[in-house]
Amino acid sequence: MVDLGAILLAAISLPVKPFLCEAMMTARVSLQVRELENELAAEQKRGVEAMKGVRKYERKVKELTYQGEEDKKNVGRLQDLVNKVQLRVLAYKRQSEEADEQTSINFAKIRKVQHELEEAEERADIAECQVNKLRAKSRDVCVKGEQ
Repeated sequence: MVDLGAILLAAISLPVKPFLCEAMMTARVSLQVRELENELAAEQKRGVEAMKGVRKYERKVKELTYQGEEDKKNVGRLQDLVNKVQLRVLAYKRQSEEADEQTSINFAKIRKVQHELEEAEERADIAECQVNKLRAKSRDVCVKGEQ
């Protein structure tokens, strides 16, 4: 068996200085280990936060991409509506021009008929005057013939 007394005597006879240095080194290493563990924990926490931020921005990118696609679809629909409205406007403009042209033609016809009517009335007045003159002459001739 081991003699405890001999071990104790050997331990007491050893210089104290190496044990102190070793204890200080152990304490220093333990402190560095704790500091590194704290830094590791902080880095892991920052990594988790960074991943949360990445996921948040990925969701935001997806939302914005979806919104951009929807906006693009809406712009396409609105452009189609604008094109349809422009076609209607052109059709209405064409109809308006045709109606204006027809109105001009009708006014020209009305002016022509009105002019012809005025000429016919004038000829009728002249003819009536001539008829009245001839009646008057014929009365004069009849009155002179009877006398």
